[in-house]
Amino acid sequence: MELNITEDDVIESKRWLAQQSEGLDLIKEPDGDLLFTYGTLKRGMYNNCLLDGAEFIGEAVTVERYPFEHITLFGLPDKGLHVRGEVWSPAKGQWANLDRLERHPRWYCRIPTGVKLNDGTILKAWLYFVPARVGTVYCVDNYTRSEYMSRW
Repeated sequence: MELNITEDDVIESKRWLAQQSEGLDLIKEPDGDLLFTYGTLKRGMYNNCLLDGAEFIGEAVTVERYPFEHITLFGLPDKGLHVRGEVWSPAKGQWANLDRLERHPRWYCRIPTGVKLNDGTILKAWLYFVPARVGTVYCVDNYTRSEYMSRW
């Protein structure tokens, strides 16, 4: 799916990310919270080792639609596709390494968002978003190993 992101979309994305993070302590490690992975942290991908010791909860999809291109999830709800990924319960101390990988909160911003497991259960999980950028985004709903290999 091809999506044109405009200057107004970029402004809306930044506004949405600010609203979603308002009142959150973005530096404090979440305690007992869930993580939704959609890119290189998924099983079989090269950064999944950062989740060694974490509990795999199951495969899921975002409740909202977002522009998702390659391994970048843009914070612009109601545009794009429902993104498929995995839900994990990171072990104590893992969030610091995950935040370092995603350069949170300077590049990606960790926001709690609704995800739906394959059995229909809806959960709140942290997702890493970046602000939208102007231009054409070639949206996908799932980042796979074959896509990864074709990119590198």
